[in-house]
Amino acid sequence: MTAGLIVLYAAASVLWLGLALLSPAGLQRRTLLLVFPMGLVAGPVAGAMTGWIEAQTLDGADSGLLRNFLLFLLIVGPIEELAKLLAAFVVVLRRLDFGHAYGGLLIGVAAGLGFACGENVLYLLALGPERTLPRLVLTNLGHAAFSALWGYGLGITLNEDAGYGAFLASLAIAALAHGAYDFLLTLGTPGAVLALALLFIMVAGVLLFLRAEHARHQPRSTFRKRPGR
Repeated sequence: MTAGLIVLYAAASVLWLGLALLSPAGLQRRTLLLVFPMGLVAGPVAGAMTGWIEAQTLDGADSGLLRNFLLFLLIVGPIEELAKLLAAFVVVLRRLDFGHAYGGLLIGVAAGLGFACGENVLYLLALGPERTLPRLVLTNLGHAAFSALWGYGLGITLNEDAGYGAFLASLAIAALAHGAYDFLLTLGTPGAVLALALLFIMVAGVLLFLRAEHARHQPRSTFRKRPGR
């Protein structure tokens, strides 16, 4: 395993982060740069916690469809999304420099990309590049899209007076979507096709929503063209 591959896997997540930094979000870019490494640290913590809970609750269960369903929907999805949220929260509570909901969405994206960065490197070391190369695209987009859901919920709660129920609902949806995606990947080719379709819909939805939110908060010109001019 060469150091070059490790750099490549990490650089892929940084590249996606760079694209996020190009989006006007009403917050200092430094905030996203701080959230990213916190998300990276959250990855191993979430992995250790997931492994421990799995051993305590599913250790004697048959390795079949039901076990995978419980593992991904009730353990992996919720724990990984909570870990990314807590990583972002550490930075957000200290800075609070985003004034719109789409700033919260991008904070979620940055946390997800940091998490994916650490996870991709760990999988590279464990499985090698032959089995992990697609993760450079799919894992980065997946974690970013899932985290964008609760990021938006955080944004509307802190900036637009939405109730905490909206934030909790966004977190639950993110965890459910995350768990469903991972579970579908265990179902062979048909499941993988459905997982990719889910990922495509989520990424497209995040991009469209970000564009709509940015347009909604753009200052509107009061200039009116005078008749005859």
